[in-house]
Amino acid sequence: TWYGADAYCQWLAEATGQPVTLPDEWLWEYAASGGNSTISGRFYPWGPRFAGATYNNANYSGTGGIDIYNGTSPVGIFPLYQGLYDMAGNVFEWTTTLYEQGNPVDPFRVLRGGSWNQPVDFLPTSNRLVYKNEYYSDKATGFRPAIVESAAFKVSGYIEVPTSPAVTTPNSVRPDYAAPTSR
Repeated sequence: TWYGADAYCQWLAEATGQPVTLPDEWLWEYAASGGNSTISGRFYPWGPRFAGATYNNANYSGTGGIDIYNGTSPVGIFPLYQGLYDMAGNVFEWTTTLYEQGNPVDPFRVLRGGSWNQPVDFLPTSNRLVYKNEYYSDKATGFRPAIVESAAFKVSGYIEVPTSPAVTTPNSVRPDYAAPTSR
């Protein structure tokens, strides 16, 4: 489930002291495409659309080439691309991204990457899947922990201005006080 994947990442972060989390879908796509997922760039982790998908690149429905698996394959069977294994095929991977048109009571998370039991159409780096809710678990769904460092942006020539603490007003202690709302 998504909750199991998230709990594992939290445990791994605590155990290693590293900022481990599930990636959001944009970080996942950036990694899978080597930083370029435009049509002229990396349509698949191994290259542009005309490079095509074969059973020598990824584990998807059917078998052939080096893909002899009618299920998940061990990590590292297929070639390494961009320093990562299995960014296309094998299992769909959970992300932290909530599907923007989903039901907030029963949210759906975006999955990426394609799977061993799905056709080649699911392998492009830009493909997103949203049919599984956070409690879903099966043999075609997995996850990829990511170490995500927070960026500290500093621009030369500018100084950091500290923010002021919250201000209390004389009215805020009154029992009938209502905080301002944004419109």
